[in-house]
Amino acid sequence: MTTNLNENLTVISQQPFAFTLINLLKDKGVITTGITIPFIIGAYKIAKHDSIEVNLKFIQEVFADIVATAKDTKFFICTCNHINQHVITILTQEDTDVTGHYSTYQHIKNSDGLPVLYFEENFDIAYPSLDKISQFYWLKYEHILKEQVYSYQSTENKWIKFSDTELGCIISAFSSCEEAKEIIRPRISKNVARIYYFWCVLNILLLLRGLAYGDYFDRQIKRWFPFEGDLDCYDISEFILYCAIIPLVLRWIYKGWKKVECKYYKD
Repeated sequence: MTTNLNENLTVISQQPFAFTLINLLKDKGVITTGITIPFIIGAYKIAKHDSIEVNLKFIQEVFADIVATAKDTKFFICTCNHINQHVITILTQEDTDVTGHYSTYQHIKNSDGLPVLYFEENFDIAYPSLDKISQFYWLKYEHILKEQVYSYQSTENKWIKFSDTELGCIISAFSSCEEAKEIIRPRISKNVARIYYFWCVLNILLLLRGLAYGDYFDRQIKRWFPFEGDLDCYDISEFILYCAIIPLVLRWIYKGWKKVECKYYKD
């Protein structure tokens, strides 16, 4: 199975998105060990900036990306006794009981043949694979994922929506990854291009309408923009230029806001 999260969520960054996210949440004091499976799935959904519904295929892509991006990082899916939920944690060099040569823990290997995703001894799947664990967690958490309640609140024993702190960590983790730049930049460019082409087509239609209806178009333009004197071709071209600049201005505003937003969350 290959990943296709936005066609490019692959091994680009120095640290995997899951690795960065878990460490940020630990630094903020949100978690002590790891994050639940719905949490990481919800985090990927936010990272995609996409409104598609979470389904089995999406979960497969999430796990495939975790495995694909884990070069020097090893993850461990186990049961957190505090909340009695499966969580994904980061393994260290000291965890030789899990990753050691004589370890009996089930695992999934990446494309280089390296074990990168381990499972606790009493895991519910005898021989884990990307397809099997995706199917397992889809059946286990389907109603939770559909309701978009990805964060488990142990005090009330229920699933809730992401808190502001959790959202901040997700955005900051994704923004700090090189893979984020590789995904966000093409998406922004495509959206700006679509808006720009839309404006160009609209303005061409307005120009053709002006040529066809003359005085009527002249009156309409003057209602929108109070030009001095008679309306001529120069005024029309100036109007088109103003409209074409609008998407670029919106892009500059968006990029500036994203920089402020990322700086806020990182601080």
